[in-house]
Amino acid sequence: MEDISLGAHLRYCNRNMYFYLMFVLMFVMRIAECEVVDSFQRSCKSFFYKGSPPEVTWTYYVNITASNICQRYQNRYHFATWYSSTFRIPLYSAYTLETSAQQTRNKREKTWFIEPQLSGMSYSNEMTIAGTYTNTYKIVQAINADYRNTNYDKGHLNPNFYQSGDSGTATFTLTNAVPQDPCFNQQMWKALEVRSKQTMERLCSFAGAKRYFVTGAVPSTIRIPNDETDREMNTQREYNRVSVPSVLWTAACCDSSNAPKNEDKHKGFSFGYYGENKPDSYIFPSPVGLLENILQRTYIGVANFKIFKDSCYSSSNNSEEALSSLTVPLHRKLGRLIYSTTGQYGSTNLLVKRDNYMFSIYSGMQSNEDIADEDWTMGVTFGIRSKRSSIRHIRDLLAPFKLATLLVSPRHSNVEKRELLKLPSETIDEYAVVPSEQPTLSATGSRCRQDHPCDYYSKSYKWCYTDRKDHWDYCCNGTCGFEEGTRYSWCYTSGSRHWWSSKWAYCSQRSSMITVTGERCRLDHECGTHTTGYYWCYLDTGNFWQYCCQPWHDCSYHGESYKWCYVGYKNTTKWKECNY
Repeated sequence: MEDISLGAHLRYCNRNMYFYLMFVLMFVMRIAECEVVDSFQRSCKSFFYKGSPPEVTWTYYVNITASNICQRYQNRYHFATWYSSTFRIPLYSAYTLETSAQQTRNKREKTWFIEPQLSGMSYSNEMTIAGTYTNTYKIVQAINADYRNTNYDKGHLNPNFYQSGDSGTATFTLTNAVPQDPCFNQQMWKALEVRSKQTMERLCSFAGAKRYFVTGAVPSTIRIPNDETDREMNTQREYNRVSVPSVLWTAACCDSSNAPKNEDKHKGFSFGYYGENKPDSYIFPSPVGLLENILQRTYIGVANFKIFKDSCYSSSNNSEEALSSLTVPLHRKLGRLIYSTTGQYGSTNLLVKRDNYMFSIYSGMQSNEDIADEDWTMGVTFGIRSKRSSIRHIRDLLAPFKLATLLVSPRHSNVEKRELLKLPSETIDEYAVVPSEQPTLSATGSRCRQDHPCDYYSKSYKWCYTDRKDHWDYCCNGTCGFEEGTRYSWCYTSGSRHWWSSKWAYCSQRSSMITVTGERCRLDHECGTHTTGYYWCYLDTGNFWQYCCQPWHDCSYHGESYKWCYVGYKNTTKWKECNY
């Protein structure tokens, strides 16, 4: 079986393999006593918001426990870790951020510790180097040799630069480390660690404030060392020991409940972020509640995942401001990508806003300035030229920022025109980058009446009138996509996400102003399903119309001697020839 992430494993593996994993987990994972403690709340609860560790409830047929480690160094606790001996990685580390005045610059340690008491109560209750007991310790935890020459970093969960002195040294324990892709670890993950630290220091430095963090890892079936990543080749070593996480995540909480000033007591906030542990991965800021829902679906066998006891001020204004601040590193990386993708083909006369907009982004990056969040949310339309083979990748990268690519001008692929325009051999199309969610656009792509934008209007779902004859359509309250593995696009139309009370509707993703015949849609009627079973648009005010290709299926040969594409609202349904 192909190695996949643990969350994907839960969704796609066959039932027999799933119960096999459950059996292994129940058999191997164990709980110990003392410094590997039976309860965080009795030993090192100061590292948790309101003294409460994350609550994890397993499904009724699974009863899994992991080891609770109060990380002890120089006879003092420095942070807490929930550790899996099955996967030989921590499932999470919980820690606090010291004030700036307490922090000193740390040197990078060359020695990594282990936790002796994972191997039994007769061993030391303080972290130490493996030494002569390596063969004993490695049965239940990772050792240095597991990471050597594997192309993976020892990635801290509790970051070293968040701490100082002995607390900084204590982070260099393998019970606080997971195998991280070096590009992911040293670029986007590090950028978000830096940004979240800055955000916490800026918004949570008033008297009485307490700053809590929990950083975790989702195990996968991929393990190191293995014959694919082992660069030693001729060295005898034990393979497939340490799980490589599929996803890493962080949740942060600013607790203002003990602030002595009344005006500070409501300044508390929380935020989270997560990303796939792979090269060129993006990390997505998320409210803590949404992050908990994602983790509940991603960890295998988990029925409920609660990080902070009462969600830690998740609905406060400061929570919104903190999440907005975290998007800056992502905007910077996305700006580089779009600039490099579009700049090599020059500007486009049709979309003149593109050059000034991209130039401002690029200039901000060059001067190491933050790119203002409003630049990405104010709805400015700019244009890009892209190869058809790469537009889907760009579309996926834009989606978390609620932006969509809209095909506005196809470039015909005949040789003469390509030579005239000095374009590469692969077809280049022009796209507008537009908001994917708009209060003036219905779920299936119709324009709402100007005096009736999307809203609830005393209903339990969002909707709007689409004409003066009072025809109406649902409106999305969130992203339109293939949620939960469906063959069609749909979205929530209500605020609730509980299956027993949520409202939903079929929807069409914004993708094109061009029909299958290469004609342009009417400006106020782009391609969409428009409450039908296929993608189409009006061509003029006389209501002449034509089919459009599905957003996820390009006009191409697809193994045939003619160009064609699917046009139905369901995946791989209803096809038409196309010629652009």
